[in-house]
Amino acid sequence: MRDLPTSQLKHLADRIHAGLRRIHTKKVQGADTDFCLAEAFDVCAAAVRDCGYELNDEVVREDIPVLIAHCAKALRWLSAVPAEQWTEFLADVHPNKLR
Repeated sequence: MRDLPTSQLKHLADRIHAGLRRIHTKKVQGADTDFCLAEAFDVCAAAVRDCGYELNDEVVREDIPVLIAHCAKALRWLSAVPAEQWTEFLADVHPNKLR
């Protein structure tokens, strides 16, 4: 995703941000963390695909999980999970897409 033109990166960021805001609202209302993380993965994957970028192994196994981990940390979705276990936790939430 690093090679996307700036205009596409802005569009991608806007789409992901809007989706994460919707998911965060559900989380605040009591949605399960696993559900929110899985939804975040789907939002990110759809945004990447819709921006014309290929969902290759690097994007699916590295870029999206790292993005979700950063967002989940900022939104405090993973407060009960030690930071060194986030990647493993995210893989467990969405094993068919991350492994």
